[in-house]
Amino acid sequence: MKKIFLIFFMGFLLNNTQLIATDQNQGIVDNLDMFLSTQYIESSDGLYMYLEISIWNRNVDSIYLLKDYNLENIIEEENGIILYLSSWVDHLDLLKYTSALYHNPRMIEIRSRQLVYIPLFLKVPNEFQIINTNNVIKEIIGLKYSLQQYITEDITWASDVDSFALGILERVADLNFIFNEYTRKYGNLVISQIRPPEWMFGVWVTDGRTLPGGEIINSTSRYLTVVADDFFLQRLVGNDRYINESIHGWLLTRSENRITQSYGENYYRLNINFLNGRMDYYYFFIENDYLIMHHNNQNGLFIFRYERER
Repeated sequence: MKKIFLIFFMGFLLNNTQLIATDQNQGIVDNLDMFLSTQYIESSDGLYMYLEISIWNRNVDSIYLLKDYNLENIIEEENGIILYLSSWVDHLDLLKYTSALYHNPRMIEIRSRQLVYIPLFLKVPNEFQIINTNNVIKEIIGLKYSLQQYITEDITWASDVDSFALGILERVADLNFIFNEYTRKYGNLVISQIRPPEWMFGVWVTDGRTLPGGEIINSTSRYLTVVADDFFLQRLVGNDRYINESIHGWLLTRSENRITQSYGENYYRLNINFLNGRMDYYYFFIENDYLIMHHNNQNGLFIFRYERER
């Protein structure tokens, strides 16, 4: 009877230890604000996917994101795409007897209160070349992180390769990367402060001309997408490559700012005030069916004219 009780007690402790570890990992992920920009690139040898993941770490401690991934699988569903990635830790059986296993792998340190951009250039497997590239990537499975900088540091007991490989796995956790439709972000749910009016909703595109009076349309922002809790500027970053910049995500990375908003029947203004005295603002209004945007920042005033995408 005592043996049976001991077995149950040990099982209870094991289960609770796993639950505590799971809760701790989830708490760490909840303190990461994650955004994603995507571009598909056609090449002579097939289709490639460029992912740029921005992660802002609100945890007290650093986290270490493992580098080097391959795209293993793609699942298309009605409301989005799921990507399955693989890294070297998924192939430990192949690495057990190689010297590479006993040297620390490449990782990206994300310090507390730091924003890091992670680029992933992935070859799309041949069997998934025909996918709906307009669908949102709603989940990325396979990203790994650790709270330890040297996950293969201790090699004093490396003669037992199975235990050594298991020890590596115990130092690595999954980074849940799940899209939240409400906040247009991944990870923890953060209610956006931004409230654009409904008449701004939709996709707008610049017409490439100047406004009366000679003000210059800044051609580095081509599209403006406005949703209930955010607006996105498609920004040129070189060689005709664009990324979508979330204004909500930009504000999240600047915890010292204070924002105020004002509304009218056909105008919307978002003021961003910094503790150092700097002030940015976005000002929108409708003129002759065009959406006019004034963006004032430390580089001056930029004026954009958009029309609804047809």
